[in-house]
Amino acid sequence: MGPTFGPTRLSAIPWSAPSDRSPGHRHPIHAMRLLLAGDIHMGRTSTRFDAVEGGGRRVGLGARAAWGRIVDTALEHRCDAVLLSGDVADQENGFWEAVGPLQEGTARLAEEEIRTVAVAGNHDHSVLGRLADTLPPEHFTLLGRGGRWERMTLEKGGVPTLHIDGWSFPGSRVTESPLDRYDLPRVHGTPVLGLVHGDLDAPGSVYAPLAASDLRSCPVDGWLLGHIHAPRLLEAGGGAPWILYPGSPQALHPGETGPHGIWLVEVEEGRLGRPRLQPLSTARYQAVEVQVDGIRDPDAVEPHLLATLEEEVERLRDESGEVLRYVALRVSLTGSTQIPTAVARAVTALGSTGGEKTDISMAQVRVLVDRVADATTPSLDLEEAARSPSALGAAARLLLLLEGRREPAGGEATKLDLLVEGTRRHLERLQRERVYRALEAEPVTDAVAWEHLRLATRRLLHRLASQIGANGIHSAEGSNVQRLQRAP
Repeated sequence: MGPTFGPTRLSAIPWSAPSDRSPGHRHPIHAMRLLLAGDIHMGRTSTRFDAVEGGGRRVGLGARAAWGRIVDTALEHRCDAVLLSGDVADQENGFWEAVGPLQEGTARLAEEEIRTVAVAGNHDHSVLGRLADTLPPEHFTLLGRGGRWERMTLEKGGVPTLHIDGWSFPGSRVTESPLDRYDLPRVHGTPVLGLVHGDLDAPGSVYAPLAASDLRSCPVDGWLLGHIHAPRLLEAGGGAPWILYPGSPQALHPGETGPHGIWLVEVEEGRLGRPRLQPLSTARYQAVEVQVDGIRDPDAVEPHLLATLEEEVERLRDESGEVLRYVALRVSLTGSTQIPTAVARAVTALGSTGGEKTDISMAQVRVLVDRVADATTPSLDLEEAARSPSALGAAARLLLLLEGRREPAGGEATKLDLLVEGTRRHLERLQRERVYRALEAEPVTDAVAWEHLRLATRRLLHRLASQIGANGIHSAEGSNVQRLQRAP
C-alpha cells in the first residue's frame, strides 16, 4: 500500500505578480506568462558524450547547466512565474547538487519578481522539501507537501489571474491516484492549472497512477505533469483541459529522442492558453536511417553516408536552434545492396575511428556516432529465396518472419518464440560478463532480442549470398542466387 494522504489546504498562498515590471513589458496589464518545466534531475549529465572533446559537465551537458538556461529563458521572456513539475533534483546526492544552483537561480528570478513554484516527484520527494526550507519563501514555493492538495493563487495588478493546484509525492512510491483526494472547488472567472508528478494511463504503477479521463473530468483548464521524460502535449478539445508532460529540459539518455526544452504559456482575459515548446537542450539523440538502394559503386557508399548525416544534422540544428551543441546518432544502413562488403566496411569504419567512437563536427555541432547497424539485405527476391530448401532459404524465411512479412506456419511460431528467448538469455549473459559490467547497458527485453536477431539474420543472408556467389556461378545454388538478384 502507498502512503496515505493528508487533508486538502485551500487558498493557502496568495501571491501578486507585478502589473508591469518595466516600460518594455509586452503583456497586457492583467496578462500573465508562465514557464513550464519538469524532470530537471540536477546531478545528472547527458550520457554517451564522454568521448567528445571537453567532457560532459564542462561543456553544458549537465542538468544544472540546463537549470541556468531555464532561468535565462524566464528572464528573457519576462515570465511572471516558473512552474516545476517534480524531480527537480536527482535522488543521488540531490541536496548538494541542487542547493547552490537553486539558491542562485531563484534569487535571480526573484530580482525580477518572478516566483518559482514546484511540486515534489518520486526522486526528490524528500530532498526538495529540505531544499525549499533553505530558500526564501518569497522566492520559492513547494506545493502539496505530504501528499495534500494545495492551492496557490497568482494575482496580476491586484486581480486573481491563475489558481495553481499542486500535489507532491509524500514518499518514493504512491500506489493511489492523487486525483482520488482532489476536491478543490472551481472558481469561475479564474483559470486553474493542475501541477502533479505521476504516471499517465499506467494502472498498477507505483508512481502515482493518473488516468487521462480522470484528469479531464477535474475542474481545471490544464495539467502540468512530471515523471515521463518525453515531451508530450495531449489535447482532447471540447473544452477539456490540455495535459502536458514537458519532458526533461536537457535530453539525458539515448531513449530521450526529439527536441527537449521548456514550454511557455499565457494567461489572458481569464483563459489559460496553449503551451508551446521552446528547445533548450544542448544535446540531441537521434536515430537515422541511410538508404543505400541503387548504389553500385563501392567507393560511393561513404560519401553518400556522410551527405545523409550532414543533411540530418542540419535538420536537427534548424529544429533545435543555436542552443544545440552535441548530437548522438544511432545510424542504420537500410535497403537492398549488391555490394554488401563495401557496406559492411563503411559500417565498421563509421562505428569506430582509431578504437574510439567516431566524433566529427557538422553544422557547428559535435556529432558522436553512438551506434551503427547494417540493416541492409542482399539484392534478392526474399519471397522466392524463401522457397529454397537451402540454408539461404531458411535464413530468408526467418527474416520474413522477423520483419512481419509472412505469417508463421505449423510450429514456426513456437520455434520463433524459443529463438527470441534464447537470444535474450544470451544477451543477458553477455551483460553479466566482467568485461562488460562497467559499460552502460540497456535492459534486454524481448523487443531488444527480436531486433538483435533480425539484424543478425540480415548479416547471415549477406554472408550466405556472398559465399554462394564466390563459390562459382556454375553451382546450382550460385545460379539460383543469380536468378534471384534483382535487375538494376
